[in-house]
Amino acid sequence: PVGATTITLTVTDDQGDTDTDEVTITVNPPANQSPTANAGPDQTIVDNDRDGVEEVKLDGSGSSDPDGTIVNYTWKENDEQGPTLAQGDQPVISMPVGDNLVALVVEDNDGATASDAVMIYVEAPVNQPPTANAGPDQTLTDTDGNGSETVTLNGAGSSDDFAITSYVWSEGGNQIATGVSPAVTLAVGEYTLTLTVSDA
Repeated sequence: PVGATTITLTVTDDQGDTDTDEVTITVNPPANQSPTANAGPDQTIVDNDRDGVEEVKLDGSGSSDPDGTIVNYTWKENDEQGPTLAQGDQPVISMPVGDNLVALVVEDNDGATASDAVMIYVEAPVNQPPTANAGPDQTLTDTDGNGSETVTLNGAGSSDDFAITSYVWSEGGNQIATGVSPAVTLAVGEYTLTLTVSDA
């Protein structure tokens, strides 16, 4: 078996006399082969909610060991000497917008290690311009005959890929109201109102 074994030889002559001698046989195990780390392919993801970070699933499952098993997967920031980000072969972590280098260090059951790196590109989304919707045309009647009528405007149909932060209503180049659904008083007549929306 693997290890040191002492074997005793006893010889006997034709007169019945004996003698012994010992020999030690040492069987060494094969030299440990280092594991191979595989941090997976580079990844590009988009910060769709625009909060500055995005969750990414790392994948070290392609790592292997030719003569044993991998017992530890450690993910490090920047290189194998950096701070630990996560443990396990497929952890999910949050990465900030920008280019992020992550190193995977694997350890086999004999204590040998290997490392590999992967780039995680977290991109800010490309901003799409908002779409303004001032609502349908409206016709009102001055029922009380005072020469004017209050109308509620409706810009709720406006949209954006993230968020609209400003609604400005104008008439003839002059601002008359702000907000999604302001109420304005207009004299009897015909008006063309313009809604301008701005996104975040």
